[in-house]
Amino acid sequence: MAVARDAATAAGDLVARYAAEHGRDRRAAATAQRRAREVLVTVIERAFPADPVSTGDELPDGRIWLVDPIDGVTNFEHANPSYCTSVALVVDGDPVVGVVYAPASGELFAAARDGDASRNDARIEPTDRDELAESMLLSGYDPDGAFLRTCYRHARGVRKVGSQALNLCFVAAGTADACWEYDANPRDVAGLCILRAAGGRASTPDGTAFRLDADDRTPLLVSNGPLHPVLLDLLEL
Repeated sequence: MAVARDAATAAGDLVARYAAEHGRDRRAAATAQRRAREVLVTVIERAFPADPVSTGDELPDGRIWLVDPIDGVTNFEHANPSYCTSVALVVDGDPVVGVVYAPASGELFAAARDGDASRNDARIEPTDRDELAESMLLSGYDPDGAFLRTCYRHARGVRKVGSQALNLCFVAAGTADACWEYDANPRDVAGLCILRAAGGRASTPDGTAFRLDADDRTPLLVSNGPLHPVLLDLLEL
């Protein structure tokens, strides 16, 4: 956990400094991503030299660190503060440590499997809402707008943050009640670790437990827990 926190904050702060000094566009984002990845790899490999570190989608047996230097890179390019750095230790396909750091807001989300989830060291948990009309939903990648069309008229609101890892953290922390991701990305698995530790629920559209698969991107529905059956009854995505 200490290594994951150190890596995420060092890389995230570098990204934020780079944005302030060099501006934000695609070229700046590419350079910031490269430099932040170098920081992530350096911090992790110094502590665990035998562990592989990847920004890709591979999920081998055993231990691997999955990192994302800038999750929400389009936001970063447009000076939108909703971006983060994500670090997870995955063992046999299951996230056991997750840290998500949003440098623009100073929020550091962290969790270990079978432990509590926190934001800036304060314990977090999801809401207990079970009525869609009172709920705030988040939409991830929704290529044909099916989630928005289905849920907008039933929920209190549907918002698009633009960062998968932050979406999961916001549900974990109770600032949203549920989220839909059409195409879950393995490198942002830190958010899934945090959601689960906080007490949220993650599943596929048919309600089976969600498990990352590097070879087959899988839709992901996450919620506070009580709202999950309501969404499963409503959605046919």
